[in-house]
Amino acid sequence: MSEELREQLRKIAAEKQMIELKLQELELKEVNQSLSVESSTDKRKSSRIIARGNNKNIKLFARDNLKIKGLSGTLGLNLNQLGSNIEAIDKESNYFLYLSKNSIIDITNTKKGSQIDLLGGSPVERALIKYKHENLLEPYPLNEPFKFEKVKGIISLKNKYREIDSYVSVNEDEAVLKKICTHILYPIAYNSSTLHDNYLNKCSEQTLLIRFWGNLFEYYFNRPHSKLFLQWGDTVSVSCKSMSLYFKLDIRIMYEKDDNDIDVLSGEVASVPSTTKPEYYNDALKLCLSSKQHLNHLLSSARNISPNEISKIKLPIIHIMGMNCRISILNLIDKNVYVVQDIFNFKYPKTIKQVNEGGIQKLMTGLSLLENLLLDIDDIYNDVTDKMDIIKNELINKKSKSIVNDYISAVIWDKLDDKWNNDIESKSEEEE
Repeated sequence: MSEELREQLRKIAAEKQMIELKLQELELKEVNQSLSVESSTDKRKSSRIIARGNNKNIKLFARDNLKIKGLSGTLGLNLNQLGSNIEAIDKESNYFLYLSKNSIIDITNTKKGSQIDLLGGSPVERALIKYKHENLLEPYPLNEPFKFEKVKGIISLKNKYREIDSYVSVNEDEAVLKKICTHILYPIAYNSSTLHDNYLNKCSEQTLLIRFWGNLFEYYFNRPHSKLFLQWGDTVSVSCKSMSLYFKLDIRIMYEKDDNDIDVLSGEVASVPSTTKPEYYNDALKLCLSSKQHLNHLLSSARNISPNEISKIKLPIIHIMGMNCRISILNLIDKNVYVVQDIFNFKYPKTIKQVNEGGIQKLMTGLSLLENLLLDIDDIYNDVTDKMDIIKNELINKKSKSIVNDYISAVIWDKLDDKWNNDIESKSEEEE
């Protein structure tokens, strides 16, 4: 069998999965439209909550077997009920509303009004501990000249900068570390005014990316022979476009696999003045929903994946607000139940004190954590997308059905809310 025919069969298998997912989305839209009509008597609530459900409709989408003591029915069923009952009165409640509609539960946020709180609080939180990401990553190892314990003032900082700048790296990792360290240290040592609050408050999102954050990610991930492609600046993934989801993301990292770009990381950036609670929840929701779609697409292209492997694929999310970066992950834990959780935080070092206290090491630890998550995805994806396995599955056992469709669900998003998000973003741009 020719290589060209093998490639055609692989593409047909992936396209079949996307068509099935598209049909599922259309089915959900029809249900939502009928439920919206049923709830039209309450004009105030119907304008904010689409898809008021009854038990019959909820059962169509609750396919999990996750039982939690104190909850009637499965976790998926209870999330769907939250998605019918939460009223979106602000960005925070809108975040929890749409997460619930999409069978995503945020297991980090336990504050009042969160999903954990509404489902019962501490008992539910304890029951979900087993799904917490186990972070076994050690602090990023730093050897001389990349140690900063003795950097106490401007003179020692400038000496350290010159030492690192003239250092001859012995391998690629040291070369990357050298570029990152000099990028961070130079403005602190020679142009500290660009790191003062009054200066940072003038910076737009793009200015923060260009002057500070962007180089860090480019240096670390855009290495020779890397299969990763970093996309910057309000772009929409092909996967989201195919489902009419126009979520513009500031940062996207893709794997270049068999001439296809598969999104494996989503990121958003907010300027310092925009580091507010509404902006946080607005960006967090966009990141969760786009990551759900990217996970669906990745799994749909991995036809031979097993249930155990499905839960192991954890898509990283980066949420930058000003000079702070939060790393989260999204993954499936059962049929149509997704979990999102925060796993690491770090700051962009901007003072001698932060450098001395390990700011660069913590930043490198965060980048290393992202790298490990991406490597895990690559390993699993490569294991289950062997071309010969796909051919056997298509030709020898044509009646076989991928289990992926039993686990994933289409992203639920009311296009009317796009205006709400655009209004917020326009306001932020005007302020900048």
